[in-house]
Amino acid sequence: AYYARRVLDVVPAVADIQRLSAEYNGGEVLLIVEWHTGAAALKAAVYGSRNLGITFTQTEDEWATLLTEGPESFRIVPASSGAGFVVGYASQLGGSAVYYTRRFPSAFTAADATTAVQIGDGPSAGVYSSLALFRADDDILYSIRHAATNTAIGEIKRSLDDGLSWDAYGNNSHALSLDPASIADRLEYWDAAMVGGRVA
Repeated sequence: AYYARRVLDVVPAVADIQRLSAEYNGGEVLLIVEWHTGAAALKAAVYGSRNLGITFTQTEDEWATLLTEGPESFRIVPASSGAGFVVGYASQLGGSAVYYTRRFPSAFTAADATTAVQIGDGPSAGVYSSLALFRADDDILYSIRHAATNTAIGEIKRSLDDGLSWDAYGNNSHALSLDPASIADRLEYWDAAMVGGRVA
């Protein structure tokens, strides 16, 4: 068995870790660590591994400052090419959220070497901007996000080019709503995945 006394070569600047997101593809693991300073917006550090996650090398120490974003709710999906990753997330800046994807050709690609592609607008500041990002059996990429005007509604979009562009798809989802008569009673932390031809 393989062991490492120190998994991360550089620890995040603040130890208040909020979430870890990781995915494997093409012999690499991409890891994104969301952390909190006490300010409104979250921060994120990015790491890559070529030894199945035994050790990670930091490629970005502070996503928010580098890209002028307030990142949260990261989701990572393997790129369809057999290498690289599609990274989805929300950015909470300027009073409301905007959802994006970025294509990482490798787990060691610098975040500022990627291009942000907007999925759509999200809720106002103060609402955690959950995001679902998953690939269907037909290799099409789908996203579900909080609607900007009604956070109890999940807006569905799909991408036919692995996150380089997004189009509206069918009807919106009411699965996030806890009360059909209310736009405030909703699931706040959620995700979705394709399982046996169905979305769970």
